Amino acid sequence: MARAVEDAGEDGDWLERQHAEAVGLGLDCVVEVRSEEQLELALERLDPEILLLSARDDVDGDALSQALELLPDVPAGKLPSRTWESRAGTGDELERAGVDAVISERETSPSSS
Repeated sequence: MARAVEDAGEDGDWLERQHAEAVGLGLDCVVEVRSEEQLELALERLDPEILLLSARDDVDGDALSQALELLPDVPAGKLPSRTWESRAGTGDELERAGVDAVISERETSPSSS
């Protein structure tokens, strides 16, 4: 089950209830964060094992750079992941940053002729 911290707005209790319900059902939870503030909230209130680092719509720059900015704040033992469209050199950039991460490649649909 994926849950975005952004969905909670100002209601951190709602986020906790949603997460607890999913865990109670035996689901593995992926918590999506888009900023340092959301990451801090997720770690304090949920302590998720898997974090999906997503790009913010209101910030200039590429999605990979935004994810790399969040990675130093992810504690050891947590699994950071990032989804983006394939781009040459992405794995090299993560390796140079000293990061072990899961990379899920989003497939782009072929354009219709």
